[in-house]
Amino acid sequence: MMMNCPMNLQGTSVTVADTPTGVTVSITTKPENVAELRGRVEQMAAMHSTDHPSQAMMQGQMMPGTVKYEAIENGARLTLTPKDPTKLAEFRAQVRTHVEKMQK
Repeated sequence: MMMNCPMNLQGTSVTVADTPTGVTVSITTKPENVAELRGRVEQMAAMHSTDHPSQAMMQGQMMPGTVKYEAIENGARLTLTPKDPTKLAEFRAQVRTHVEKMQK
């Protein structure tokens, strides 16, 4: 799993931004790594989709939510929205914690 982490590609960076209903995670890289990065991010999106619960979700480490993948210039963006809107702040904090781990 860690081997396929998008952050393992040289020259990759990640940013997190709040949306009215959730959070976005934008991951970009060098032009020569974009295709590989997009594949890894798309795989990550599928893993975190509630339609395909990941091991982390099954163990209660990630709150249930929806994940939307989109290609962006030099990378990809995930838009994450919690299933329970009343837990938006906690959901955002959990996503940020996950991103911090990815950066290490």
